[in-house]
Amino acid sequence: MEGHSTEDILKAISDSKSLDMFRSIAKGNVESEVLKDTKGLSKKQYYLRTRHMLKTGLIKRNKGRFSLTCLGVVVYQA
Repeated sequence: MEGHSTEDILKAISDSKSLDMFRSIAKGNVESEVLKDTKGLSKKQYYLRTRHMLKTGLIKRNKGRFSLTCLGVVVYQA
């Protein structure tokens, strides 16, 4: 597993839309289509934010559903 800096992790959830997406995922497994439709983001904005959270290890995707990783749970609870 790669180590990510605190700065990278905070940058991934720094804007309000990303933080809102992160919180939605934290409430339970969320299908990517539902997340995309409910947050009012363009496709590019949506994919950019999810890719950044995936790269920093905050979330994971399994069969089209997002959930928090162990690191994501720790960040969410902090």
